[in-house]
Amino acid sequence: MLDAGKNTDKLKILIVDDSELNRELLASMLEDEYEIYQVENGKKAIDILEKSREEFKLVLLDMNMPVMDGYEVLSIMKRRRWLDRLPVIVISAEIGGKCVKKAYELGASDYFVRPFNESIVLRRVRNTITLYDNISSNLNDAVTMLSTIFFRILKIDLKADTYEIIEHGENDPLRECFQKESISECLMGIAEEGHIHEEDYKEYVEFLVGRDGAFDLLVSATVKRCKKKYGEHNSALVWVLPYSTAELRDNEDAFSRYYDEIEICEEAALRHYKSAFQVRNRKMVDRSDLVIFYVARKSGGAYQTMKYAKRTGTTLINLGKID
Repeated sequence: MLDAGKNTDKLKILIVDDSELNRELLASMLEDEYEIYQVENGKKAIDILEKSREEFKLVLLDMNMPVMDGYEVLSIMKRRRWLDRLPVIVISAEIGGKCVKKAYELGASDYFVRPFNESIVLRRVRNTITLYDNISSNLNDAVTMLSTIFFRILKIDLKADTYEIIEHGENDPLRECFQKESISECLMGIAEEGHIHEEDYKEYVEFLVGRDGAFDLLVSATVKRCKKKYGEHNSALVWVLPYSTAELRDNEDAFSRYYDEIEICEEAALRHYKSAFQVRNRKMVDRSDLVIFYVARKSGGAYQTMKYAKRTGTTLINLGKID
């Protein structure tokens, strides 16, 4: 049965789960920020989305339900291209590696498992809605451009220090932007040449410098887009920690399903926490053929790591403008 509170200006979320208890648990976690609608099976969800999917910002979808399960719902949404504008987070108590992979292949944006951890639920719901809002707004141009940039970075001819234009050859509309001496100039050139909407220019620059974690979100999205488009054999989303944290220990299963790999730097874990990050960063440089930085000032941990990379002769690219 469709259920919702009174009409408000809150963003709308559709919860699809055959367990009334699970629906109520999720609703109680989210109802302060969102207007919650509930249905008990996939068929009813499809019926509602057929008529009013534009009204919803997110679907929370159980995978194991009678009448129509979550996989069939995702298949229908993917076939009808609803997932281009409406993200889905899948939920299940039994979800495993193969199930996660299948859900992602069908277009799921994220997942979490029962029993629900309120902080994880809230964070992933907020992040997913924010990311899709950016993608579906005029920032879609920037996201598409970033995917191209990151893929091209993988194709840099390091000896010649030039960029291989791989998608459109001589007719690439961004070709001139990629002939500049530094990637930072390339990125700014994209905007200056009119490829970023004027009203989005400020936000574009802000996510390049990492305000509010927006850059992290977009980079994560770029990795997932590359994996989806070019295959999983050459791309992975890896979280490298200097030491184990309480957040990781409390939510290890959930994090393990989100990231392709989670690593603890053994050398850093043995050091004092104030120096552990620098040790972790240097170990990552040591194992890398190419390191990409965004360093815009001559101070801080990232700057010190970049200096270390230069001393060791590691090939590096700085998206910032300092040497």
